[in-house]
Amino acid sequence: MNQQIDLVTDDRQFVTLAALAREIWEQHFVPIIGQEQVKYMLEKFQSAQAMKSQTASGCEYYLALQKNEPTGYCAIRQNDPSGKLMLSKLYVRHVVRGHGVGSRLLEVACEKAVETSARVVWLTVNRHNSQAIEWYQRKGFTITDEQKADIGKGFCMDDFIMELTVS
Repeated sequence: MNQQIDLVTDDRQFVTLAALAREIWEQHFVPIIGQEQVKYMLEKFQSAQAMKSQTASGCEYYLALQKNEPTGYCAIRQNDPSGKLMLSKLYVRHVVRGHGVGSRLLEVACEKAVETSARVVWLTVNRHNSQAIEWYQRKGFTITDEQKADIGKGFCMDDFIMELTVS
């Protein structure tokens, strides 16, 4: 599948990202973390305003498109911590999973890591998201740690930290 990957820079793109996030999260994450936490996380971290605000603090969003239809997105933070690139988000629409969208977005993150001399790409993934954990492991990531983070309103992120060494 030939993917166009665009750096997200304008309000229209952020609105597209938020709609895509809602679709993906409602479908994929409700069985894992429940409807109330999904609703909270969409508002707090995945709304157009939240994502736009994250770019002001150094986050870059990339939108994958196939024939002008959004298929997935990722977000990265360079040198977070120094010498590492954080893949803070990577989400793909259910209907195109298995068609290379996630792989292409991961390639973009790895390319950005190499461009900025980062030696490691790291991420957090919910410990109960077995599909994602297995996919990242197939891509060469290993679980290096775990973390629990209070994100407010009584919700907690219970994640594995995974890392991939890049050249």
